[in-house]
Amino acid sequence: MREVQQLKEITEIAIQFSSEKRSAQLFSLIKQADYLPLEPPDLRVAVALACGWPERLADDGPEVVPELLAAWKVSSTGKSAEQALVALRTTSSRDTLCEEWINSYRETPQLLELIKQINHLPQQATKLRVAVALACGWPERLADDGPEVVPAVLEACAITSSREAAISAILALRTPAAIDTLCRYWMETGTAGDNLATLLVSAGHSPSEHAERALFWLLIGQIQRYEDLDLDGTLLVQGQAAASTNVRKRFAAAAALAGRMEWLGAMQQSKPLDQFDTDDWTTTVELLKRAGDPNAIWHWALKAPPTCAQELLKMLPACTLEDPQTKETTSRLQRLAGHLPEVPHRHHLIPNFCTQTLSGHLNTVCSIAWSPDGRCLASGGHSTIRLWDPARGACTHTLSGHSDRVWSIAWSPDGRCIASGSSDHTIRLWDPASGRCTHTISGNIRRGGLPFAWSPDGRCLASCDYDTIRLWDPATGSCIHTLSGHLYEVLSIAWSTDGRCLASCSCDSTIRLWNPASGACAHTLSGHVRPVKSIVWSPDGRCLTSLGLDNSIRLWNPASGACTHTLSGLSYLDYLIAWSPDGRCIASGRLDQIRLWDPASGDCTHTLTGHSGHVDSIAWSPDGRCLASGSGDKTIRLWDPATGACTHTLSGHSASVRSIAWSPDGSCIASGSENDTIRLWVDGFISLLSTPLACYGIDQWNLLSDLQKQIPELKEWQRSWLAFIAALGTVIRRFDVNVDD
Repeated sequence: MREVQQLKEITEIAIQFSSEKRSAQLFSLIKQADYLPLEPPDLRVAVALACGWPERLADDGPEVVPELLAAWKVSSTGKSAEQALVALRTTSSRDTLCEEWINSYRETPQLLELIKQINHLPQQATKLRVAVALACGWPERLADDGPEVVPAVLEACAITSSREAAISAILALRTPAAIDTLCRYWMETGTAGDNLATLLVSAGHSPSEHAERALFWLLIGQIQRYEDLDLDGTLLVQGQAAASTNVRKRFAAAAALAGRMEWLGAMQQSKPLDQFDTDDWTTTVELLKRAGDPNAIWHWALKAPPTCAQELLKMLPACTLEDPQTKETTSRLQRLAGHLPEVPHRHHLIPNFCTQTLSGHLNTVCSIAWSPDGRCLASGGHSTIRLWDPARGACTHTLSGHSDRVWSIAWSPDGRCIASGSSDHTIRLWDPASGRCTHTISGNIRRGGLPFAWSPDGRCLASCDYDTIRLWDPATGSCIHTLSGHLYEVLSIAWSTDGRCLASCSCDSTIRLWNPASGACAHTLSGHVRPVKSIVWSPDGRCLTSLGLDNSIRLWNPASGACTHTLSGLSYLDYLIAWSPDGRCIASGRLDQIRLWDPASGDCTHTLTGHSGHVDSIAWSPDGRCLASGSGDKTIRLWDPATGACTHTLSGHSASVRSIAWSPDGSCIASGSENDTIRLWVDGFISLLSTPLACYGIDQWNLLSDLQKQIPELKEWQRSWLAFIAALGTVIRRFDVNVDD
């Protein structure tokens, strides 16, 4: 051991003075002792090169490669270092050599020539493998690789210096999995006739699965190949059903442009007519227009929504139809279609017609909430949350995990998370895309996780823990701050619109304003003499409203903490409060009445009466033109806040209406009931215009009949469309015969 230590010291000295002549004697001693240090790598490489032993590094690992490359750049050791690099035998060291080239020596062609000389192509690192293969002119060596090389090859296609080699690699691909990946990439992102499409066609590449191949040939413009493959359209139906949303949209556009009727067959097989969205119907009309088949146009005019039926009839030359009776009918409908006014884009929608009844909960629907984009509805019942597609009325996910009733649910502002509070003393956070519970917030949450509230930016969730408030990071489920100060139970919390303030009210008769960044209490608002039931911020954040059990509503200036108005005359039964979206009106609910208040003067402007049962929920429409209320009398009433008049009474629930929520665009109301169901309500007239005629049922025909009785009350554009729909209905129902008839 002592001799080895001495040799190492001699070696270090020799390397230190290697540029001087006297070091030759030291190296002579090292050679005589046949000593090559194992480590560190820089010393080992230096000795091997100085002693003329480059071949002794052949089985070394990747740690020697950077040292050899450094020596390769020095004239005195360059030749010996190159010999050592060529002699490297381990895969890891050769891979590292390639990595060093791609990371640091791209502008050194001599190193690339060295890699060509050792004929090494990395196996594991896909991106490195592709880069080396293309740079060395070996694209054919990727031919039998799998789909993992496709992204790197496509990326190389976008670089001028590697484009030609990358194209050669694409043409050389042989494995079905790699070709499938390449074709799917083009189907998602490309357009017919682009460079990649040309390459795929010239190489004869196409998906291995027959249904996907049929879709591919149509999208890429190889119509004859499609027709030879799919004689009866069966493959196209299968491919359409399995395709991604983006590919289906691309297929729809291609079908419409080419007038391919196969698209309609595929669509009808993959989704019912009542699930066609606006884009689907637009494509249908455009496709029929391109195809120009009069019988198909007539057939679809009697199936499509009335707005699409109008477009189809206007493009149909009646003289081309074979049946004389159909010609006469078509001419009459065309006259009506030609004089129809345009449907206003911004008309006042009144959700007064039930289009869907959503069933599945096993107990009272306690809360409902729309996603921010209005494409999903969440409902909470006994221990579960259900997510619904309102367009189809289908339950997309059932979120299970709570062990007791779910009292409240709330979407994060970006729609990527749902929070639910339950009597099992937990709050759960859910991913609505997968239905998976991401975090469970528990501890001393004694009010079943209620109340809780999202911050406006969605980065914080506030919850009540008896007399304290806790702030949580929804990404990690960890507690950020604990806000203490209330003496008794906290009953409600609310964020200001800018997220800079959190308000809380308590059984201790006070309201506290908190700085969520520091957790400090900025103001304590006193004035109520009994517990404060709820608090709500005005839309502009300049006023805070509190509802107390002392029969008063108080308006506060959050900047100063001063009470600006006290709205008196309430009863102890007032327990609901809501600001209108424009901030000009406050609604409060009580036993069977709703009161509207002017926040500027503190006066009660209207008392809304009509319900015969307890008012359980109130909600303003997004535009503030309508107030909806749900009651124990099993109805929803719609009120005009300007006059205080009830404009509509929505009946259909068989039990108390516990919760109501407007969709973000104001076109739909969702109502949850004690009879375990949710009903979706839309404007009846607009429903008739947007529902496919082929999907009209008894409810739609009855609604049409009811509207015909109200013609004097309707607007001119509504009367014209009503006559058109009635005429279409006469044709559609011509052969409907009851048993008695």
